[in-house]
Amino acid sequence: DDFMSLYTLLDMFNLLELEPLLMRYVLDDGQRGQWASCDFRTDKQVACGKILRKFAPLMMGTTNGYQLTTNQAFDFRPHHHNNNVSRSDLVCAAHGAAGIGSLTDHGLIKSHGWEPGDYKITHNHGRGGLMRRFRQHVMENLGLGHLAVVPRQAPHRVVLSLQASDIPARRLKFVEELITLEKLDNAVVETHVMKNLSLTEQLELAGQTAVYLTPCGGGAVTGMFLPEGASIIIYYQHNGGVQNNRGTGLPAMLDWDIFSAMTHIRVHWYPMAARHDYVGQAGLLYLVKHELFLIENLPSVV
Repeated sequence: DDFMSLYTLLDMFNLLELEPLLMRYVLDDGQRGQWASCDFRTDKQVACGKILRKFAPLMMGTTNGYQLTTNQAFDFRPHHHNNNVSRSDLVCAAHGAAGIGSLTDHGLIKSHGWEPGDYKITHNHGRGGLMRRFRQHVMENLGLGHLAVVPRQAPHRVVLSLQASDIPARRLKFVEELITLEKLDNAVVETHVMKNLSLTEQLELAGQTAVYLTPCGGGAVTGMFLPEGASIIIYYQHNGGVQNNRGTGLPAMLDWDIFSAMTHIRVHWYPMAARHDYVGQAGLLYLVKHELFLIENLPSVV
């Protein structure tokens, strides 16, 4: 979702047709980098480098070997004058854009969905078309642009994303759901641990999926790349809300704002508390059957 902010920035300045070079600006905060940033500790720098190299093809394609680049560490300039004096570390670009601020998926004042105030206003309203274009842009960068619309013919792929979070409460194995959905006669039900798949494998799978089940949070981001007309069912904690480091007992529908603004897919939120009873499982089965019916029968799949 951070790359969607970069996509928005490039789109605003009509720079999408150029080959981007992503440079991360280091925000210093005393002896350490800014709190919670990639530069807060050395181990964070290493982890961020690994993540950025993995996901850079989303914006830069698969043929551009990306090297981690910041305003303090880059290797595309001459290092010295003839007299062996270092050159300036300033970067000049004929076409450059910086800063994402309110372009981020939560804006400047909202959090991920932990707090009651996160549901009082929407930040992403009217951005459905932008999200659809971002999805297609990323898929084309990975050579998957042909996976644009959900197939209408059975058998449909129903995918359960297992262990999609490091948080125990959201580290779901979907045992009951797998048993329930195997009753479908027009679908193939699959389980996958997304982190075990390569980036291209994840998006190729998403692009062929009709219904996608996932817990909310960072692990749900693969659902952004479902094809037009597909459905996502996002499981949330009905009492997981937090404010000022204290539980509120209210729902925590993480990333509710961004998913609910997507117009190329149908989005459903399902409480985790309903997972272990008959009514909840029966409701899930009817919901998935309904979504597959819409895929097969609607004149327009969205």
